[in-house]
Amino acid sequence: SADAFLILLGSVLAVVGAATGVLAQQRPVRRLAAAEVGAAIGLLVAVSGWVAQQTASGELFGVLIGLAVTYTSRRARLVVLAVGALATAGLWWLALVAEGLSREYDAPATAALLGRLEAWPLTAAVVVATALAGVTRLPLPVRLLAAGAGTTVVALGLLVPTHDDSATTFAVVGLLALGAAVAGTLLAPGRWGWAGLGAMAVTGVSVGTVTAALLVQAADRLAAEPWSEEITDRLSGPDPFASPLVVVPALLLGLGIVAGVLRLLGVAPAPRTWLVPGVAVGVVGLGSTLALYDNPRWPVVAALAAGAVVAWLLGRSTTSGAVAVTVLAAGAVATASPSDWLTAGALAVAAGLAFAIDYADRAPARLAAAAASVVLTAGLLWTGGHLALMPVVWLPVLVIATLGAMCLARPVPAYELAAAPTVVLALTAAQPSPSWLAFHLTLAGVLVSASGLYHRRPELGWIGSGLLFVAMWLRLADIGVTTVEAYTLPLAAALTGFGLYRMCRDEGAGTLSTLTAGLSLAVVPSLLVAFTDPVSPRALLLGLGCLAMLAAGAVLHWSAPVLVGAGTGLLLVLWEAGYAQMLPQWVTIGLVGTLLTVVGVTWEQRLRELRLAMGYVRSLR
Repeated sequence: SADAFLILLGSVLAVVGAATGVLAQQRPVRRLAAAEVGAAIGLLVAVSGWVAQQTASGELFGVLIGLAVTYTSRRARLVVLAVGALATAGLWWLALVAEGLSREYDAPATAALLGRLEAWPLTAAVVVATALAGVTRLPLPVRLLAAGAGTTVVALGLLVPTHDDSATTFAVVGLLALGAAVAGTLLAPGRWGWAGLGAMAVTGVSVGTVTAALLVQAADRLAAEPWSEEITDRLSGPDPFASPLVVVPALLLGLGIVAGVLRLLGVAPAPRTWLVPGVAVGVVGLGSTLALYDNPRWPVVAALAAGAVVAWLLGRSTTSGAVAVTVLAAGAVATASPSDWLTAGALAVAAGLAFAIDYADRAPARLAAAAASVVLTAGLLWTGGHLALMPVVWLPVLVIATLGAMCLARPVPAYELAAAPTVVLALTAAQPSPSWLAFHLTLAGVLVSASGLYHRRPELGWIGSGLLFVAMWLRLADIGVTTVEAYTLPLAAALTGFGLYRMCRDEGAGTLSTLTAGLSLAVVPSLLVAFTDPVSPRALLLGLGCLAMLAAGAVLHWSAPVLVGAGTGLLLVLWEAGYAQMLPQWVTIGLVGTLLTVVGVTWEQRLRELRLAMGYVRSLR
């Protein structure tokens, strides 16, 4: 038959090739690799014919004969044949595993599978791998590979028969196998922990799939619109497809996988450092488990908030503690958002923990905690005002006043940088009218200016002044004021006053650097309006103001008033001259000609006077 022919042909190739390889060692060539390759191919062909007749038993025979030939070839120094025989053994070992898994998958029930001994191919594969792992003369990497292959097959053999059972059964079996793999990885001596990596990966993926689906269901049950539920409302949603009780052990074993991998890589931290992450992961799992049952929302929020407090108590001086507190507190606030009362409670706990981290000695992430305390305090105040039925336009007042007081009492950058966007967010949420917005900005400007004066920080004074002027402009626009001087003159007066104050404090300060901005703001906007309406009281008053500014600068010997007043007045006069249409054309031409003639005749004297004037301006302060 064809199968018998394959056995015969392969046997001849194997025997002749091996014999030729042995004989070649006694000749000058020393090695005939082609003969050894032919022997390896013959072994594969012969075993293929045997497998075609015997199936599973033939595959086991191929594994055993391959290992036997590998050992014999190694002793006979036929290296190429030994490699080929080992590859043949590995190939038929994989075929044996596949046959065993196929029988397990097709079995009607686990009991029938065991009763008819249909699982013997997997058992044989595990026995072979374990036997190889126990051969001390083999290199350690080979033994580790054999042990890992055996444990992986055991894990697959446990999981495959449960594919037709419930998801809970599948998850429980996976948890048991995963627990054994994690324990072996963590407790195995030396490098033998690598043997459990394959089993840990197989069971981890299986259990992780079920757990992730349950977590998604829990998140779906917890999702709702903010402040849309009462505190006593129960969670609703589809029933979980598997028992929620598998979530906590699955998450803890996931943490065990991380610990096992770090141990294998040689970077595992001390065992005590896993306490806080374990608490955090366990609390997240507990909250998800509670969410999958027909419970109110508040037990989930309480579990997360309590877990954050415990994580802080256990790891207040560690980075893992800060991370755990952040995750659990954020989860508590997010979970509590559908209920206003629960939101207030979660924010209170989160804000308290943020302040605790901020004020604790040697606590990591203190700057982040300080910024978070500002934001959480604002959220707590907003929620509290909502619960107290406070009108929404007063809520930003409460937030601005409290955050301003915090920044005034403790002027740290984290407070100030967090307070600014928080106040903007509060104003955006309140959507106040222009009048109310002007009031809010006025309050913020007063507090910022007070902080700048109290702590002697000029930059805060500028920011506060800007807020006050924006508030004033909003109020003026709201009541319909369109006069440009109503918007510019107060700010110009403030800038000029600040410049005068600086000149009093610093005798070396020049007027160009201290007064130019305020004086220019006082006259330039009015000049631009006067260009559109040159014959008006505004133009007259502007001209008188420029004249007064020029006279004051000359009397006080200050260059800024002289230059700003003279420059603005000159532009105004030139613009006004273009509108002098009441004079006849010949009069204008005559005046210009006379002026040019006088200038030309007295040019050298005018040039000397110009040089004297420039020197006079340079001598001014």
